[in-house]
Amino acid sequence: MGRPSERVATEDALEAAGGSSADTPVREPKSASRGVRGNLHDLTLAALLHVLEQEKRTGLLSVWGPHLSGSVLWRNGKIVAASYEVRRSERGEAAVSAMLSIDDGRFDFDPRPVPGTSDLGRGVASIVLRAAHEDDERDRDGGDLVGEIVG
Repeated sequence: MGRPSERVATEDALEAAGGSSADTPVREPKSASRGVRGNLHDLTLAALLHVLEQEKRTGLLSVWGPHLSGSVLWRNGKIVAASYEVRRSERGEAAVSAMLSIDDGRFDFDPRPVPGTSDLGRGVASIVLRAAHEDDERDRDGGDLVGEIVG
């Protein structure tokens, strides 16, 4: 998703599919009759991302915790767009990396058509490994991700 026109198109697709934008955070859906819902205590977000990739799922994954929310748009097992809202807004791979720190929250995957052909260009394993490396670096430097995001 390197070109600016593709980035805008996928962000527009995320908003059109019901994902979050800077102005409208993801809210817990009323029901998940066609998809999967769960608690991040029971299934980590990293594990869920791997399942959606392996199963080549298409739809909208919404994740929310006590003070944050995020969305990941999937097409055929590839991440198309992502957004994460707390004090600041993140998009793309940075949003997915930030969401991986959520361990007290819920998720909902709603299968739905996702138009277009572009994606983030990196697989789940690469994103998860990079996020883990960044967490290790932050821990080594004495940083606190939760404090940075919430506090």
